[in-house]
Amino acid sequence: MNLPGKITLVRLILVPGFIFFLYFGGWWGKFISFFLFLGASLSDALDGWLARRRGEVTNWGKIIDPLADKIMVYGALISLIPLGLCPFWLPILWMGRDFLLDGLRMELAGRGKILAASRWGKRKTLFQVGALYFAFLLLLLPPGTVWQKGIKIIYIFLLALATLLTLGSGIHYWIKAREELG
Repeated sequence: MNLPGKITLVRLILVPGFIFFLYFGGWWGKFISFFLFLGASLSDALDGWLARRRGEVTNWGKIIDPLADKIMVYGALISLIPLGLCPFWLPILWMGRDFLLDGLRMELAGRGKILAASRWGKRKTLFQVGALYFAFLLLLLPPGTVWQKGIKIIYIFLLALATLLTLGSGIHYWIKAREELG
């Protein structure tokens, strides 16, 4: 396995870690959780950059990297539900979009066609992860402070924008897939 693949596996390993520390260890646990999530999300950029720079893009990497991203994002998002920072239906909406597109990708692959990632999908992931950073920051700030209130406004805005991008990019992919399917 090449270095980018190993980094992707580390990202997968970090997911249970940041979920565990989110619930255990009080404030310090949340602090550790934030940095584990930060490390996991930054590893996504690093493994992709290394794979392209070193000419080590593999079919295995093309499959496992987006899967690791989804596990990371959904793990964080679902973990925020009991903490009151995410409505229960939001992960269902985000995952539903991805399941639908994965089904379309499989159908196209069966016909020898590929539904490539677009910049809209990459922006969607960027805003999802950005919103999650602010959710973790909310957990680190004392409740009721001006800072916490400001971070919460930014978090809600980014979460709404990420949801719009999730739906919009889903529609974009759907249209592209329908054109390919004829």
